[in-house]
Amino acid sequence: MNLLDLIQQGESKTLELKFRLPQHDQIAKTVVAFANTSGGKLVLGVDDQRQVAGVREDDIFTLQDQIASIIYDRCTPAILPEIHTANLQGKLVLVVEVFRGNLPPYYLKSEGKNHGTTLRIGASNRKADFDHVLELERQRRNQSFDEEICRDHTLQSLDLSPLETRFAAQGKPLDQEKLKNLKLIQQEQGTTWPTQGLLILLGLRPHVLTKCARFKGTVKGLQRTDTYEIPETALREALINAAIHRDYSNQGRDIKVGIYDDIVNIVSPGGLPNTLTMETLLDGRSEIRNRVIARVFKELGYIEQWGSGIQRIKSACLAQHA
Repeated sequence: MNLLDLIQQGESKTLELKFRLPQHDQIAKTVVAFANTSGGKLVLGVDDQRQVAGVREDDIFTLQDQIASIIYDRCTPAILPEIHTANLQGKLVLVVEVFRGNLPPYYLKSEGKNHGTTLRIGASNRKADFDHVLELERQRRNQSFDEEICRDHTLQSLDLSPLETRFAAQGKPLDQEKLKNLKLIQQEQGTTWPTQGLLILLGLRPHVLTKCARFKGTVKGLQRTDTYEIPETALREALINAAIHRDYSNQGRDIKVGIYDDIVNIVSPGGLPNTLTMETLLDGRSEIRNRVIARVFKELGYIEQWGSGIQRIKSACLAQHA
């Protein structure tokens, strides 16, 4: 999609539009939010009605230098955007393109990491809370929450038989080497610890629940239908997706399944991973939030192919109603 088409769709997770140069802190917060999330473009020279007004040609170089200085002076770690012009409808706009960084969290120098970290949520910049900052730090270490060591339990105190039974049914032993390869255990200074993923899979975390409720009636309309409309394959994929991709660091919520006469509503805690947008998700891009759980599910045959869940849900529903 070209830049003009993006502008006509309006601001989003990856696009911010400004008529003129905003306050310096606004620029810095937007750049930091883009770098921490999915990247994005800040376009100068577009009014509130998404009309291309352009910027004065004589101001281009001054604006470029000014924006580069603002980002250098106010943002850390260093963010290196691409700043360029684009000719739209015969008018020049200035584009500040920021790529997702590989050293998160990015934050405002003046406010520090705990208070100056921002994320791009929808079309706005939001201050990151402490849990989001921790998640960004895990991303910097290339580690998921379920790969972290859990020191609340010793490995010897855990009953591994539920997992061992599942693996045995697939003809696979769950020995120490397998536990290590799947990162269900990790060693630290000569001691073998369980990871968060092992505790989650054993159901030893109070928030690791799936609550189901059956509601009488339909969401819309008055006429009841007794037709079972959602194929089992789609339901299975949706539940697996919810279990694999939920945010287990969020300990105040759990997975909820609401069953109505006309829909099944599955809510999995946590928003989209920072690197994903709705568009890339529907295109089949996969971003695994919980690597330990995903590896185990793949080993046990619950996952057929990475990134295929959404397409399988859609295809199953379309096929049943063809």
